[in-house]
Amino acid sequence: IRTVDKFIDCFYPEITDSAIFKDFIMYFDFTEWVFTYEKPEILEYLLYFARHYGREDLSEGFFPIDEIIHTCIFNRYFLNIGPILKYINVPRFSEDDYHLYFLQISSTRPNLTEERLRKAEKRMKRGRIHQMLQIIWMHIDCRYHHCTEDASEALRLIWNSVPDAYISFKEIKRAFRGIFRAEELKNIYDFYAEAVGEFSESVQPKSLQHLCRSVIRSTLRENQIWIPEGLRQTCLPKAIESFLNLEKVFCTSNEFAL
Repeated sequence: IRTVDKFIDCFYPEITDSAIFKDFIMYFDFTEWVFTYEKPEILEYLLYFARHYGREDLSEGFFPIDEIIHTCIFNRYFLNIGPILKYINVPRFSEDDYHLYFLQISSTRPNLTEERLRKAEKRMKRGRIHQMLQIIWMHIDCRYHHCTEDASEALRLIWNSVPDAYISFKEIKRAFRGIFRAEELKNIYDFYAEAVGEFSESVQPKSLQHLCRSVIRSTLRENQIWIPEGLRQTCLPKAIESFLNLEKVFCTSNEFAL
């Protein structure tokens, strides 16, 4: 990895079109690098040129980039998540990550057992529980390591990218009552609700604006287009472009009259 770093230091940020740089990008091991560093500007530079040079989509392989956001969370490399969500449209959940979230949480909360998790799985979809485990682990880990602000922004990006309905307070109580105290569940949910800007007592579908954003971002990904570049080429109003890019935007509803 040290040799790779020396190459990156030589290239970044000026070199973008040399034959050596192109060869480097085509064979660069993104997974190992993301495991090791939190350098969002450099990561964005590398991912952009992987798209630009037409490198085969990094969605396959031993550890596909669609699942690498969970590695960022476990390593607390939250700043890497923004650049990754310019390359992919939405993170993907895996069984390995599901199990790892469970192991991490249960190491600090012994009341969370496999039996209790199986009971929760009978009441709601496994993917939904996976999302809640992610939120719970981020809350526990980041309070301990004092990185709540970066974790909160990472959660906002993740939940703006997915088409799923926001987690409701009722859901998290239903799944984890008896495992966490009522006060703990309230704190966990407040952390999530503040991050995503949405407090839902019960499950509510996402708005049409959110669903349109998911469809547009998914289409760009399927066509192997760097998402911000594809959005820029649509010549949409700046507020809508920012919304589709998962940026924090404040605008009137008229600006979103798609």
